[in-house]
Amino acid sequence: MNGNRLSKNTYFQTDARRSEHVYAVVERFEYSPELAKRVYHLGTPHFTDSISTASLTVTERGKPVFNFNRVFFDGLDHIALVFVILHETLHYAFRHHSRCHDRLPALWNVACDLVVNAFLLQKVGFSQVTSCSFHEFLGSAITFANLPIVPTSGRLLKLTAEEVYDLLVKNLRSILGESLDS
Repeated sequence: MNGNRLSKNTYFQTDARRSEHVYAVVERFEYSPELAKRVYHLGTPHFTDSISTASLTVTERGKPVFNFNRVFFDGLDHIALVFVILHETLHYAFRHHSRCHDRLPALWNVACDLVVNAFLLQKVGFSQVTSCSFHEFLGSAITFANLPIVPTSGRLLKLTAEEVYDLLVKNLRSILGESLDS
């Protein structure tokens, strides 16, 4: 029994350090202090093993819950961690959770990820990062460069999540030759 308490207590202490680390990296983020301040609206991050990376959920009362997989979190270097934190923050700031309506949730999430990641890369300045580990991290991210079914152009930065969703549906319909419920 003591072993379980110690294990839970150790997890709690480690998660507390992880939370402190989230705020420490955000406070040192120089490119967009206004965006970094929005992280505090998400409340204390919740660390779990039930998701594979990171997510932002919103309760029925509108309270954001910022979730991180512990192993994923511990494996991120400084710049990738800032990117992920700001990525989830922008989902909340852009109110993506309340705009899905009758769209396919998985495809809506891809559209929202494309918009958020394009914003971070181009408007916040992450495209200027030269770190090899960050570029490796981006290689697995949902970006316009990694998703060739959406034509790339400067115009993409001006598209809303709804417009990107419609582009994805249009391109998927032509690729699959099937109708998708939208």
